[in-house]
Amino acid sequence: MIRIFAITALQLLCLFALSQTPATMTYQAVLRDNAGNQLVNQTVTIEFAIRENDPNGTIVFEEYHNLIPTNQFGLISTMIGSGVITGNGTYATLTNIPWGLHTYFLEVRAVFPGEGSPQLIGVSQLVTVPYAYFASQAERVIFEADGDTTNEVIEDFSLNGSVLTITENELEYSVDLSTISGSDNDNATDNEIITALNLNDQMQLDISEGANTTTVDLSNVAYNTWNRNSEGIYNINDQVGVGTSAPNSTLDVGGSMGWSVTTLVGEDYDLNNSASNASTVIFLCDVTTQDVNIQLISAANCPGRIYKFRKLFTGGSTTNNVNIIAPVGESIEMASSYQMSNSLAEYVTIVSNGSNWFLIEHSKD
Repeated sequence: MIRIFAITALQLLCLFALSQTPATMTYQAVLRDNAGNQLVNQTVTIEFAIRENDPNGTIVFEEYHNLIPTNQFGLISTMIGSGVITGNGTYATLTNIPWGLHTYFLEVRAVFPGEGSPQLIGVSQLVTVPYAYFASQAERVIFEADGDTTNEVIEDFSLNGSVLTITENELEYSVDLSTISGSDNDNATDNEIITALNLNDQMQLDISEGANTTTVDLSNVAYNTWNRNSEGIYNINDQVGVGTSAPNSTLDVGGSMGWSVTTLVGEDYDLNNSASNASTVIFLCDVTTQDVNIQLISAANCPGRIYKFRKLFTGGSTTNNVNIIAPVGESIEMASSYQMSNSLAEYVTIVSNGSNWFLIEHSKD
């Protein structure tokens, strides 16, 4: 039988430097046999289990350290958290244990070669939660992705009664949380269970507690710079940069830019029946076998939109055409349609002014 001698400073040392977050705890003990003799210069396997809320509670962490040597005084020394995980615990590392939510007990077992099954040495409560583990949780919260702490959106927040006020970029937004305060039938604050959370694309947060669901509107907080309506997401105040941190135009692209390209081969195409074609910028119109006819969408629905058409074919020349047709009541260069009829290659760019379509580029071979 094995027991621990003199549980003093050698019992359990949780000495952590606050400048770093360790993932281990130092454990030391002197082992003696039933006769009180120190078990010197031997090897022992130590098992550690951390139990939640009770000495016999759920095991949240368990590991073993194989063949630890005792010294000339029967002293063993090892690091809890650096052993072989057994898989019996809820967590695989000490840092994942929610130290601030529960009380915990350390159970220690030992096996000497030839002694058979593990023998319980003792169970003791971990009274003081190591500060370093709280620091590790804080590190997860305040992780700074770009290394610049001056560009964070949320500057401050406060709770006055049921009103949560969030300050972003010197602007304040308030959310009334009174609708989710509810009532507590048993006046116990430790048994409230949120069974589901859902945030929809309109920034409405649904919180379900059992059969009760409460909705909180977070749109004022979510859309500080960008706004959203049924048409899409938009920004009317700022210059937007892509590939540059100092945009000089409403949209400043600091790099290459790609436009969508679609090939149309010898038949009729109605852009009103194809959202993908209607959103395309460049059309390669192959008239090798027959005309390509293109029905435009209404200029009123897309002011400022540009379409580019390139007539192409196999061979030296062609008698086939590209016919671009305006919607009823609208025009292309004051006509109901525009025909690319050159026998060789031809290039046309048209733009919508919100009422009609106009040529802004035209060339041909």
